Amino acid sequence: MATYGDIELEAPGWQSYAFTAGDGFIRIHRRNFKIVGSKDWFGNWCWNRYALRRAEAKRLLAVLRKNGWRCTCGPSRFYDWFNGKEGRAA
Repeated sequence: MATYGDIELEAPGWQSYAFTAGDGFIRIHRRNFKIVGSKDWFGNWCWNRYALRRAEAKRLLAVLRKNGWRCTCGPSRFYDWFNGKEGRAA
């Protein structure tokens, strides 16, 4: 699972993916994403939090979308775009 503000995203079928956090980057779906900060044990579920610049966050969201992740909660405009109701063939 991933969150972006109030938006919640889930991997297809709750499938696990290799995820790596390194010095200044995270890696998922064979792509690296530069982070500008991180915090371990963040929030009520004790997730790890990673801060990305806006352009890098948009690139990460696009990669998750391309790999079948689904938006399960969020503003309807984002939900429709991410889940393919706008701008993406089903």
